[in-house]
Amino acid sequence: MSPRAPRPRPDELDALIEKVDLEDLRVIVAKAAECHEDVARAVRLAATRGSGDLSQLKAEIDRGLRTSRYLGYQESRGWAMQARPIVAAISEALGSSLTAELVALIERAIGHVVKVILKADDSDGLIGDLARELLDLHARACDAGTADPLKLARWMVRFRFDDQDFFEVDPVRYADALGALGLAAYRREVTQRVEAGGGDSFAATYAQERLAVLDGDTKTLVGLLGGDLSRPYQFIRVAEAMAELGRDDDVLSWATRGIAETSGWQVAQLYDLAAGVHARRREDQEVLRLRREQHQRMPSSSTYGLLRAAAEVCGVWPAERPAARAVLAEHDLGGLVDVLLSDGEPEAAWQVPGTHPDWDPGPQRWMRLPAPCRPPARDDRKGGLRASGGDPEEGGSGGASGGSPGCIHRPPGSVAGDAPAAADVHRRARQGSAGVRSLVAGVSPLLDLSVPRTHPTRSGNHPVLVDEAAQAVRSSEPGRVDLYDRPMRRVEPRRCPLVESAGGRHCRTRRVRPPTGGGRG
Repeated sequence: MSPRAPRPRPDELDALIEKVDLEDLRVIVAKAAECHEDVARAVRLAATRGSGDLSQLKAEIDRGLRTSRYLGYQESRGWAMQARPIVAAISEALGSSLTAELVALIERAIGHVVKVILKADDSDGLIGDLARELLDLHARACDAGTADPLKLARWMVRFRFDDQDFFEVDPVRYADALGALGLAAYRREVTQRVEAGGGDSFAATYAQERLAVLDGDTKTLVGLLGGDLSRPYQFIRVAEAMAELGRDDDVLSWATRGIAETSGWQVAQLYDLAAGVHARRREDQEVLRLRREQHQRMPSSSTYGLLRAAAEVCGVWPAERPAARAVLAEHDLGGLVDVLLSDGEPEAAWQVPGTHPDWDPGPQRWMRLPAPCRPPARDDRKGGLRASGGDPEEGGSGGASGGSPGCIHRPPGSVAGDAPAAADVHRRARQGSAGVRSLVAGVSPLLDLSVPRTHPTRSGNHPVLVDEAAQAVRSSEPGRVDLYDRPMRRVEPRRCPLVESAGGRHCRTRRVRPPTGGGRG
């Protein structure tokens, strides 16, 4: 089979099209439209583009945005890709045919897409993205004042209460399009649904909350959003509603109250809301105070970063840094290792697991910690160069070439305090198979267990530590598959040599039965 010719690039294709005669192009497009539905759809939509005639667009919406069968995962992806040109055509129509008829067509398209979602595996959300784009186009079309307020209010209620329960239409977003008449109709429709027994539904609650935001009714908002005000997310919702109303004093008040009265990881968002108010007011010292308090209350590498950003704005980070690291050293050793590495202090990061022998940094941090190493030294026993990291407690690891990138270089003779974390891991490697398995799980991505102890490693790791760990695993579990040899192989116990005799083949310690049948001896 001859190889397929490479597809021309877009710029090359444009140059080729310019050379083709117009009649030839018509023939090519006509043949392509006969064979491909997407080309035919593009031709039909282009023929009516800019004319103001929406009949062809309506036909394409009914033809391309509906299906009567269940769509699996792959079918859903294909359907969404085929439907996207229709959504693009609707978007283009906003610039030329912004009428009430177009608003009705968009509502029709939204209804079709929602029905497709109800019987499709839209795991990747492509069909849902189409629905959200159509809802955005609908809101933009209504902003021009082309929609009938009463019809719009009824459609909004029907779409949210009857048609589906996973897309919201926000009355605050549609406030200008609804006007006083439309808002009154919307309230009336929502009230009727609540009185009919839908008051406990999420749709009714959402509608009431958004109407309270629209009215600026603080008391109703606190009752609907805050509930019993016992959890951080309740204060968050109230503070966000106040932010939407542009009431920064209320945002600060509710965020501060939530910080004082609740606990949990969501309190971080309350700190963000309060700090945002102070930042908008250019109150840098207050932002610093909040970030310092947050770091002391819930220390992590993230709060350390927020405190650092606030302190740098005020120009006091060098003075804040020791206390910030002390908090991490007391409450979050993993966060301390992370910030030391991100600040470019790998030697200080090594000291953390070295001074806390009972604490395990975990596999990810072991991979990030660079291996200590020293320049190559003369091995008097063998008369040649030996790996400078022959013992983790004598230095780090480095190859005979003088180490490798990413390791911590130390001068010869610096034994005290040199690579304490490596020495600790080496000690754990001698604790038996359980300790070795823990070691391997933590540092195997960083270490090369197939390299002899006197051979330089490829990544500047600890050869002796590696060799000891590998030997401990092999001795404790003979016959296991050694996943750390390259290439993978099975480690078998050593077999004793066989000797020939008149009675057959024998081992020096046990008798081996001679083969029977036609097998090979």
